[in-house]
Amino acid sequence: MTKTALADSVKRLRAQPVVGRTIDLVPYGPEHHANTARQRNIKRARYNLNQDFESTEVSQARWFEAYLSRYDDVMWAIVTKYADFIGTTSLYDITENQGEKGRLVIDPKKGLRGPYALEAELLVLEIAFTDFGLERVITVVRDSNAKMNSMNVRLGFTRTGTRLLRGEPYGLYTLEPASFQPVGLNTVIDHWEKRASSRELL
Repeated sequence: MTKTALADSVKRLRAQPVVGRTIDLVPYGPEHHANTARQRNIKRARYNLNQDFESTEVSQARWFEAYLSRYDDVMWAIVTKYADFIGTTSLYDITENQGEKGRLVIDPKKGLRGPYALEAELLVLEIAFTDFGLERVITVVRDSNAKMNSMNVRLGFTRTGTRLLRGEPYGLYTLEPASFQPVGLNTVIDHWEKRASSRELL
């Protein structure tokens, strides 16, 4: 993918939602600043992100202004089928060959109501390999983040090194298209989609 095609894809994805089965990925905008700041300040999220500052609407607005000036980054709000904001996720530092997934923060209580984190990850990876045609996706995770590390293994990621994130060592994981096998994981989404059609709470 050329730089021009990459920028065009970023612009398109920033303008339209990605429709899932239990959640949708909605292009991130100013209306999400307050909820995003609140969730990023939750103790567990701050630790996993190694965030040493208090996130605010002002800091999110400042970040968003810079975000709009570059075309290698797509951030989404994760919303349920009832339009309930539950978190954020991103694909960023996108080049012609590689992108990084991250910024996944989901409300710890709402996240227990369905396979929202899993479907968000599956959607982002599908975008990476289909829309952008990337050769690999990387991600960095704290070694102590057992839940995220377990999910990444299930998605097909393998550890390929270590990276410092604001001075702290994080595991560096890599996924190539051949190792991304979402069919089995989609059975989890199938189950919850059937529950939704039976009017059970998502």
